[in-house]
Amino acid sequence: MEDWRKIDIDSLDSSTRNKRLTQDSILNNFIEKGIIHTYSSEELNNLIGELSGRISKNDFSSSLLDIVVKYPVYASQDPELKLKYLQLVNNCLVNLKDIDSIMKQLSQDDADLLLKYCYKIMSLKQFQANGQLIINWVDKIIIKYGQGAVLRYITDRKTI
Repeated sequence: MEDWRKIDIDSLDSSTRNKRLTQDSILNNFIEKGIIHTYSSEELNNLIGELSGRISKNDFSSSLLDIVVKYPVYASQDPELKLKYLQLVNNCLVNLKDIDSIMKQLSQDDADLLLKYCYKIMSLKQFQANGQLIINWVDKIIIKYGQGAVLRYITDRKTI
């Protein structure tokens, strides 16, 4: 008999054999089940227009609370538009100075989504110039919602 610690149980189960989950397959599965919405180019352009209109009026807090956390862009037909939307989210986060008042208005789900945006922004090279401001947001989220927010970010398969 083989040593039980060396047996790969997953290889014995035919339902998991030769199935490797990729980010694209997970995303497609969520789209098929209706869990997340795929934004068409027109929908995303409308969202970008509304967000940039509020940003031009220096209305960063309502931009963040009314648009960014209400309409998460998990999937888009046009990756360039998704990047443009992410740039506007970055502008909101960087230009908002009163983080504490925003944190009081966020639910736990909203804070989890905001944390996803923060980590996505920090992962892209073109946004790293304002990294210290984004880290400040991450810090405030962890202070209010604890380490669970980071754990939910790590384990959630819905990514920005």
